[in-house]
Parts: sequence; structure tokens; C-alpha cells
Amino acid sequence: MSMVQPATPRGERLIVVTALINQLGNWFTFLAIIVHVQAQHGSASSAAVFFAQTVPALIAARSLSDRVPRTVTKQAWIALQIVLAAMTISMSALNDHLIAIYVYVAVSALLRAVSNPLFYTVAINGTHPDRRKAVLTAVSGAGSLSLVISPAIGGVLADVAGIGWLFVVDAATFVIASVLIGLVWMPPQSAADGSQLASRPGLIRHLVWPRGAGPGLIRPLGTWFAFVLLGAALNSVELPTFDDWLMYDSTGFGIALSMYGLGGLVSFVFTLLGPTRLPPLVLSASAYLLGLVLWVIPLSVLPAVGFLLAGAGSTFASGAIRHLIATRAEEDGVDVQGLWGWANQVTLFANLAMYGFFTALFGFGASVGACLVVLAIVALGWVVSLGVARRHKTVSSMWVKGE
Repeated sequence: MSMVQPATPRGERLIVVTALINQLGNWFTFLAIIVHVQAQHGSASSAAVFFAQTVPALIAARSLSDRVPRTVTKQAWIALQIVLAAMTISMSALNDHLIAIYVYVAVSALLRAVSNPLFYTVAINGTHPDRRKAVLTAVSGAGSLSLVISPAIGGVLADVAGIGWLFVVDAATFVIASVLIGLVWMPPQSAADGSQLASRPGLIRHLVWPRGAGPGLIRPLGTWFAFVLLGAALNSVELPTFDDWLMYDSTGFGIALSMYGLGGLVSFVFTLLGPTRLPPLVLSASAYLLGLVLWVIPLSVLPAVGFLLAGAGSTFASGAIRHLIATRAEEDGVDVQGLWGWANQVTLFANLAMYGFFTALFGFGASVGACLVVLAIVALGWVVSLGVARRHKTVSSMWVKGE
């Protein structure tokens, strides 16, 4: 097999396909674990699974990913996928043991969290700047596409062959992804490229701005943090909203969830039409927010349509904000790998914080309506962060153009 030449469309397609295969496999494993643990051990054990996959990664992932030499970023990502494949295949025989599940969830989530910034470093450095926004949007869309495909395929496979085979399939996806990313060209990196971040001591990385980030970069980073807070808040309230507010049964919930994934699929298709066809950030953000408004209106098909619009808008917005961050980091000379280590860390923090916050609200007897008001406040915070980010000239030009 020959190495793909520098930043070619073929190499960029390999990056997107790798992201899709990785996401498909991750959903298979999540489905296998959460269904099995819920059925065999109850809701308390399911909650413990969530904390096991979040807390160790939040504490240690950024420190570990920062310590990966920039000269071997791609090789380190491939090595992590092989380790994950070996761990996952072992779970096909150990999935009846709850302790083994907890250990697997904690360690595999940590390794995936370490590998995420490495993957985005490869994706950004291996992509032509003119096509970077389209590639990053497609990578986000791949996650939504996997949300449409994985539950159906995984459910059938689990019923026919047993959940052990979901682990086998996931292990295979790690190996396939490793082969594909190995074909992607990445420009040579010097050992000094990450020195400004690698010099920071200590195992636990606090939630601080990446070193070297100036005002032009901090604004998009603030927007990213507000964006992932909104996504985490939505994840925390969506099931109670469908159940108690919209009165959906399990079938209706499944259809609506698929509509969210279908919205991401729409954005994925748009990226195939070329980078000039992507909507500007202001339109993506508006679609996301309008979708959330329609989602909470208990009238006919409006909630499903709202989730479709929210899925498309959030995927477009994710790609646009990532592109803003990558562009500003390149202009400021900020270490990309350390930067995405920070982004990955705040995403984990947002998920844990929002999950804990809304769990406490529901525990104290808060109504779904009250929690939706909190969601609206979080959404307003994201709007404010977008307005602040827009004041910078680089962000302002991307705000109204699909560049």
C-alpha cells in the first residue's frame, strides 16, 4: 500500500471514513454495555458506568495526550487503537462480570480520550486549509450518521448473535481504522512543536486556557466551551423531556433520536458537495437554536422536526467552530495537539457537570419545565459567547461566510 500524497482529497476522505468507522464501533460497545448492565444489574450500575467512563478520562487524559511526542502523533494514535482492539475483544468473553465491565469502561474511555486530540491533530495537519472546514464538519457528521446506523444494526446483531459479538465487531473497527489512518499523509513535526504545553508539570490538568492562546483564540475557545455545555445539557434533559413533557413512548423517542442523527446526515451530505456549500456559522447556530425551540413544542411532528433541525445545525456549528479554532491556532502558532487535548478535557468536564447538575435538580423534585428553562439559559450563554467571538476580525469574516 502506498502512502497518500500531501493533503489530497483522497487522504481527507480516509480521515472522514476513519472517524465514521470509529464512531460506529464505539456505539456498538456502548449499546452492548448499557443494555447489558441495565438489564442485569439495574439503574444504579448504569449510572456507575457513566462515571467510570468520564472521571478517569477527565482527570488524566489531557496530561497523557500532552506528553505524546509531536513527532509520533499518528503512530501513537494507531498504537492506542490496537490496544483498544485487544481490550475490546477480551470483553466478548468477560462481559458477564460487572467488575470487568467497570475496568474496561474506565480504561477504554481514558485511552479514547487520549487518542481524540491525536486524531484531530492528524485531521487538521493532514487536511488542506481550503477544505479543512468541510472535513471537520464531515467528521462531526460521521458521529451523527453512526447514531442513525448503530442502534439498528447493533440491536439486530445483539438479538441474533448475542452482545459478545458487538465487542468483536468493535474490536475489528479499531483495526480497520488503524490501517486507514496509516495511509494518511501528515507533515513532519519537530519535537519542539509541543514544547510550550509539554513543559507544564503535574498529572491533573486543570481547566485553563491552552498556553500561548491569545485573545483571538480564546474567544472561539470560549464559544466551544459554551457549545459543549449546551450539548451536555441537552443530553441530560432529552429523555425526561420526551417522557414527561412530550409524552413520547419508546418508539417515538427512538424515531426522534434518529431524526437528530438524520440531521447530522444532512450536514454530512453537504460536505460531499464541496466546502463552498457549507452554511456560515450564523445560519448553523440559528438552525440549532430554532430546532431546540421546535423540539419542546408538544404539537404533532414539531418535536421530531425540531430534533432534525437541531441535529443538522449542531453538526454544522461544530465543524465551523473547530475550523475557527484550528485557523486561529495556526495563525498564533499554538500547539494543535495540546489545544485539542484542552478541548477534549472541557467536553468531558461539561458532560460530567451537566449530568450531575440535572441529576441533582431532578433529585430535588424540579419539574421538566424548570429544567428546560435552565437549558434555555445555557443556550443563551452560547449565544452570548458567539457574539463575543464575532468581535474578532477572523471570526467575524467566518460568521457570515461559509469559508
